[in-house]
Amino acid sequence: MHTLTLMEAARPAGPTDAERQFGTDVVLAALQRYRAGDKAAAVDIFFRGVFGPGYRTALDHGLPDAEPLDLPGLTHLLHVQDPTAVTDGLTGFFARHPIPEPPGALSSRLNGNCGRTRLRALGYHTYHHA
Repeated sequence: MHTLTLMEAARPAGPTDAERQFGTDVVLAALQRYRAGDKAAAVDIFFRGVFGPGYRTALDHGLPDAEPLDLPGLTHLLHVQDPTAVTDGLTGFFARHPIPEPPGALSSRLNGNCGRTRLRALGYHTYHHA
């Protein structure tokens, strides 16, 4: 078992004027849209504030193999709310875009199915379709 812990140093000072302005202009605006029920607009406002107006183009070029997975009604806890749908989506993605492993890698030795083994390692339960 491996453990990863990410820690940040304590803030030496309070937020700067620019950080406060970002909170007002971007975060509060996104939060208002989210609370109004417009989640897509909330995400767009936030990403534009963080990455700039060309963020969609950058994502398209930076993540060329990205694929949408529509899981209606789920939130950031999608893996808890509907683990089967998430597992099916990830299993399908890994099947379409296999990641080559070095010879002798553990998942290759276990069963030759690196996608299913990786999902187990992530804590997702997979199953075989009949």
